[in-house]
Amino acid sequence: MPGVSKCLTRAALLAYSWPGNIRELENVVRKLLVLREPDMLADELRRRQAVTRPSEPPAHYKGDHHVTTLAQLNKAKNDAEAAAIISALEAARWNRKQAAALLKIDYKALLYKMKKLSIK
Repeated sequence: MPGVSKCLTRAALLAYSWPGNIRELENVVRKLLVLREPDMLADELRRRQAVTRPSEPPAHYKGDHHVTTLAQLNKAKNDAEAAAIISALEAARWNRKQAAALLKIDYKALLYKMKKLSIK
């Protein structure tokens, strides 16, 4: 029954979430073309789907809101930058020109960063 195998393989291809990139899809299609065993491919995709489906949401999910890794990275960068600026300002007794010299950045760059990070 070649028609049934094609149907099952198509259903498996459509049901798989493709957590990798386009290369994963390309590799699966190549394997299908070379091996010509759609049933084996469908079984493999079902096993992969079962393994990649998490039982509980990852830690970076908070309810329905998904915080991206990039957003987390930007927040950490801004927090570290603000801490460094405040530390330099305190060391320079809030003299911004001296703080800029301590940080080895231009005075205007310090003013821009202070405005961006809401440091007054």
